[in-house]
Amino acid sequence: MFENLSYTEMSARLHYSEKHIKYLSAELTNAEAEINELKNELNRVNELLRLAVMKTYASSSERIENCGQLSFFEENEENPVPIKQEVRLYLRAPKRSYKEIYKNLPVEIKEYDISDVEKICDRCQSEMVCIGYDSYREIEYTPAVLKVIEHRRKKYA
Repeated sequence: MFENLSYTEMSARLHYSEKHIKYLSAELTNAEAEINELKNELNRVNELLRLAVMKTYASSSERIENCGQLSFFEENEENPVPIKQEVRLYLRAPKRSYKEIYKNLPVEIKEYDISDVEKICDRCQSEMVCIGYDSYREIEYTPAVLKVIEHRRKKYA
């Protein structure tokens, strides 16, 4: 293949090949440096993940070894003397009911009733008797006035 080339052409190809080899070796060096940097980063992230998993899932009595931090406690003390502390009792106030909260508000009662024709039973044709109420309460706020409106609908049977 190279038999038909002149000395100048051979020299030019050799020069080009040397430059190309230098370029490729520089690229290889850069790639190796980047690979080493990424390996270091991966090792750091793996170590952070390991410490996070240990902190999350390890029991509180386990000690994390080789975490690079100094201990505030003496390691040779096996049975420390427990310190007794007096704890003050705190009683929480009981939760107030709605009746207690709204007992001082004026109450307006609105009763809803069915017509006299609907009070007659369809089966036995006798007049039905009121047996209670279905009621709900709502709070109506008018500026500077707060009142409770109780709606009652009579139930018949």
